Amino acid sequence: MSSGTTAHSVVEPSAWSKRIAGALVLLYALITIVPLVWIFMTGFKTPQDSISYPPKVVFEPSLEGYVNLFTTRTRQTPEYMAQLPPPDTWYDELVRSRNMVIAGPSKFGERFMNSVIIGFGSTFLSVFLGTLAAYAFSRFKIPLKDDLLFFILSTRMMPPIAVAIPIFLMYRQLGLSDTHLGMILLYTAVNISLAVESRIMPRWVSDRPSWRYIRKIGIATAIGGIIRVDRMKNSRSSFSGILNRENA
Repeated sequence: MSSGTTAHSVVEPSAWSKRIAGALVLLYALITIVPLVWIFMTGFKTPQDSISYPPKVVFEPSLEGYVNLFTTRTRQTPEYMAQLPPPDTWYDELVRSRNMVIAGPSKFGERFMNSVIIGFGSTFLSVFLGTLAAYAFSRFKIPLKDDLLFFILSTRMMPPIAVAIPIFLMYRQLGLSDTHLGMILLYTAVNISLAVESRIMPRWVSDRPSWRYIRKIGIATAIGGIIRVDRMKNSRSSFSGILNRENA
């Protein structure tokens, strides 16, 4: 064998493999970011352009959507609009072009803060309780363990409309109706099943001191879980209610 021959590892990717993998990753990143870019662009469209079909890719930017979001408007008659003095600001002029006037600020800020409190509160509580429950299921021999885990997961399969009226009556009796605590407890009960199932560990992982398990596994997965799909689903379900009420 000549001295110029070099060994080649069968597990090390070749140059072409690296190029193909990089191209696939770049393509996936572009496909993933397109919906986000489209949502951002829609925020600068007029109401007509945002619902036009076929969708408009090239359009004239407008801040009308943000004006509608942060202000409360009332529609007036053309006679009333003609008696008004000239508009003082650009957003007042924009609203008047739709035969409306600004009645005051909207409640978006207050409602958004409600969603922040409820969303992060329910996410933290479900992750915390899910970590403790998953540790117990992973380390100890619990009778009917599989049945209990299936029951916890099956709560996710129940249609919300089936328990809406009983929960409403119970919350009204307990004074939890229309409160942050009530919504946090409700979303925690819904989302804790995913938190438990996603943190079940093998026995050899959980067979260590409790605090070490929580610090290495529970906290680590909780921090990573905030940006994972399951935590995004928890926060999304908590935020969707307030966004729907804002658009109503």
